[in-house]
Amino acid sequence: MNALQPLLQQQLRSLFDAEVQLNLMLPRMIEKSTDAHLREGLEQIFGDTRKNIQQIQDVCNLLGTPPTGVVCRTMQDLIREAGEATQTPRDPQTTDASLIATTQSIVHYEIASFDMARLIARSLGRQDASRMLENLTTRAGMHDQMLTQIALASIN
Repeated sequence: MNALQPLLQQQLRSLFDAEVQLNLMLPRMIEKSTDAHLREGLEQIFGDTRKNIQQIQDVCNLLGTPPTGVVCRTMQDLIREAGEATQTPRDPQTTDASLIATTQSIVHYEIASFDMARLIARSLGRQDASRMLENLTTRAGMHDQMLTQIALASIN
């Protein structure tokens, strides 16, 4: 077995946990947002996160690895920051800006992690898994662009 196979499995399990953590946090972020466009954007990300969880499970099934068993410490830290953004009393514009910033940090982590997993899958000759991971990377990139547009419109 190629030495990259365990790395890909570890990465997928970490990504699965990251998406589950994000899925649990997003409702609180949605609730705390005051800008209608931000709320809509976070709701879209929430729906897509549920899709991400399923797609990561599908990739794990393709590779014969369970999706659970790894805690994503990076996402734990990002979620902690998002939690602080929702708990600290601030004016509405500052709260929304903080939510955008923490959500973009999460999305940037997703982009990097999904894409690295995609590259490893491709190098292992797993084009099926690579294509699925590319879809996840693309979706996260769309979230990044959407958040940037919301920030430009609401913070200015």
